[in-house]
Amino acid sequence: MEYLLVFMIAFVLAFFSTPIAAKIAWKVGAIDVPKDETRMHKRPIPLIGGLAIFLGFWGAILYNWLGGNSFPYDNVKVLGMLGGSIIVIGYGIYDDIYGIKPWQKLIFQTVAAAFTVFISNTRIENVTMFLSDDGKMLHLNPVISYLVAILWIVAITNAINLIDGLDGLAAGVSAICSLSLFVVTLSRTDISDGVKLYT
Repeated sequence: MEYLLVFMIAFVLAFFSTPIAAKIAWKVGAIDVPKDETRMHKRPIPLIGGLAIFLGFWGAILYNWLGGNSFPYDNVKVLGMLGGSIIVIGYGIYDDIYGIKPWQKLIFQTVAAAFTVFISNTRIENVTMFLSDDGKMLHLNPVISYLVAILWIVAITNAINLIDGLDGLAAGVSAICSLSLFVVTLSRTDISDGVKLYT
């Protein structure tokens, strides 16, 4: 029931924030105007949709975090995620309005990923060996484990960006991935991670 409440809070906040974000986009000129045949839409589309997702996600997390519900949170990990997501939403809005070059995006993505990884002490310590039938693990030293985690976050960010040409495609894929990981975290009793994925 508590998972459903967190999900509904995130959904409602994002739902009602979307038209507000669209109005802001029209006012500041953050509009995607189809100029070539690669665009699937035929009319101008307001951008800054990530702002609504940001508000929905963090609104639900904040409600659950401060509301005294039973989900445990590591404050340091939450701070790392919050700082990284603020960097991402910040450069994302700037890009929607003014546009930035790909290499500049990569720098911002790397900074955001590094902030999240180092502040929250998130590492990829073990990697399953490819084509291994016996489940052998490759154990990474601390420095490499941090770098691999940063690389992974940047890679996933760009993978989602690459499929963001069609309305709803990136959001749909992200939702499916989050739901799948949510089920996995429940099976491992990672409650706080499950809440984040469910939102």
